[in-house]
Amino acid sequence: MYSPRTDSLTYPAVQETYDAAGTALPTSEPATSQIIYTITSADLPVSTDKTASMKFTAFLYGGGKNIGASSATVYYRVLKNGASVASASSAVTANYYYTVNCYQLYDIKVGDVIEIRLWASVATVDYRYKAMSVVISRYVPGGVLNRLLLNFQYLSSGAGYQLALSQGLNPIRITAGNVYIYTDKTLFNSNHYLTITFGDVYRHAAFVCIQDKQFFHLQYGDSSQSTSVLTSSTALPYYYANCRMSGTLTHTPTGIFIP
Repeated sequence: MYSPRTDSLTYPAVQETYDAAGTALPTSEPATSQIIYTITSADLPVSTDKTASMKFTAFLYGGGKNIGASSATVYYRVLKNGASVASASSAVTANYYYTVNCYQLYDIKVGDVIEIRLWASVATVDYRYKAMSVVISRYVPGGVLNRLLLNFQYLSSGAGYQLALSQGLNPIRITAGNVYIYTDKTLFNSNHYLTITFGDVYRHAAFVCIQDKQFFHLQYGDSSQSTSVLTSSTALPYYYANCRMSGTLTHTPTGIFIP
């Protein structure tokens, strides 16, 4: 007979650094990034299901302040393993803080190097904050596609599911994006998914992961990838967060496979 199992996940602490004094940004693109993280196994979430297949994405942040009397332009470049992922610029009002929010680092693996390179139009803009967190973006229970899972239940946690940044000056989180469970084995669009409301229970008498995004598909950092700059007169970081797969997952794996 098949045996039921219940699994949960744990997350490492977010990596954050804040220096209230700040360091002036160069006025041209530097050769070396101010923000550099090398992903290690200690950065990854861990499931009690050691056979689960997981893909990860990283949220990467950098920020500072325009301490000048006039508006300035902040430029950034995001890199992954030395390749440019995104680059743009943003105006920052005098005496405002800025936060670069990057969530386009899908399929993060141990050994990857992710960076933010910052410079500005004038020398009155500084850099004083950085943070990084790796979250699950796709999850296959048991690590096997097409396997029939009986009495499938996901009890999502209503607390702690959002990425929270705590260092800096009056951090403000403005949104956490969505997570999707797809209800059709071939159609992966808005007409065939459930948007997870954390704190709710999701039950399926029978569930099959045909693709790796069937059960848990993260919006920010996976289905939607972007980098942007948010500014604030009072908050650093002022940031987009992300949902984290939290709570418990119960199911009975079978030896039956559905093509």
